Amino acid sequence: TQDILQSWEPVEHAAAMATQDILQSWEAVEHAAASSSDAFFSAGATPPGVTTSKKRLSPPSPPSSPSPTSPEKEPPAKRRLLRSFAGRDGCTSSSIPPMNPQDAAVNVLALLDKAVAINTNLGSNEYKELVEKATEMARAVNAELAEQVQAACFKPLPRTGMWMSNSPWCHKAAVRQLMRDLGVKTVARYLKQAAEVEAGSVQYVELVRKAKSAAEISLISNLSERMEAAEVNAAAQCGQQQVEVWQEFVQAAGVQVISEILEEAARINTNLGSGEYRMLVRQAQELARETCRGSELESRIHCAAFKPAERTGKWMSNTPSIHQAALRELLSTLRLTA
Repeated sequence: TQDILQSWEPVEHAAAMATQDILQSWEAVEHAAASSSDAFFSAGATPPGVTTSKKRLSPPSPPSSPSPTSPEKEPPAKRRLLRSFAGRDGCTSSSIPPMNPQDAAVNVLALLDKAVAINTNLGSNEYKELVEKATEMARAVNAELAEQVQAACFKPLPRTGMWMSNSPWCHKAAVRQLMRDLGVKTVARYLKQAAEVEAGSVQYVELVRKAKSAAEISLISNLSERMEAAEVNAAAQCGQQQVEVWQEFVQAAGVQVISEILEEAARINTNLGSGEYRMLVRQAQELARETCRGSELESRIHCAAFKPAERTGKWMSNTPSIHQAALRELLSTLRLTA
């Protein structure tokens, strides 16, 4: 220890001398600057825009580090989300021309269909580009859909709590669910518009064609084939009967997707968490409101999904057997209806 201390003393002395030399050099610079300033002001000259008060020069301060909230310090994932949602709050991107919300929804479906086919375990750049385009297009529908696209495409892996490109099964399942939900809603909206115009007109044919395109890429089993059969049936009808054919088709398609959603919800053990369960129930209710108008299906879904326990008189997430039994009973009724 003594040898180390003795060897350190020359280094410490040299550092002190160097510091002293720097301070002396700075004092000389400061003195020269002050002398020049005195001579300048004594001559009566005043630089334009500069006050005549003399200020003591100070050594230059080191450059300040960037603020923690500056874009350079934002995590890559957050920067991506910030760029993705830059056009929210009612502002649409300038690169997307104004279009019908249903047409925009079909474009979103087409982009998601390409994205869900990519194996991100082998690379995620193309996947992220497609998701970015789908999110931008979704804003032409509404801001909520843009959020749903981001949430589904970058769904966190339950094991890690973050999105993992090497586990594509997680986000693929979420994207397929979104495509199924968005697909049947888009088909229903197109057919509702078709029922309001003259059958056989150019506008009617175009709306039915767009509905068929949405059905083909919505990942709903047999939806496209069933729609072709309904189209043939509608062509043989006229007036209100034709409208009823499309209404029955939309309701049947809605019940099919609602049943699939409720089956997924019934498999969830809410004793371990009810967030995903509530989200699925909400999707089923929104779809019932969109496709089964005039029916009581939306309220029936709520009553079954949140059936109260007899002991407490309120819904308990830690007793999933109660609402699971109620959902299975409702599903049995829906199958008979379909």
